[in-house]
Amino acid sequence: MKKLGLASDIEINLNSEFYASIHTMFEEMGDSISMQYGGSKAHHSTTGKKKSVLATLPELVTSVKRHWANNFTDP
Repeated sequence: MKKLGLASDIEINLNSEFYASIHTMFEEMGDSISMQYGGSKAHHSTTGKKKSVLATLPELVTSVKRHWANNFTDP
């Protein structure tokens, strides 16, 4: 909100319900846009934290699906 010029001095609690709802909205919007352009859900890496190998497997599957669709099924 600061970057948009909507608030000059605001503190947002990252554990608040407001933040959770905004975060969810952006994830859903990203999925919708990604489905339109890439044919799969968006990669969800908004936390900035390092993930374990098992946690990254769904993103690997998404990448493989995109590669397959882009190279073999697109007209």
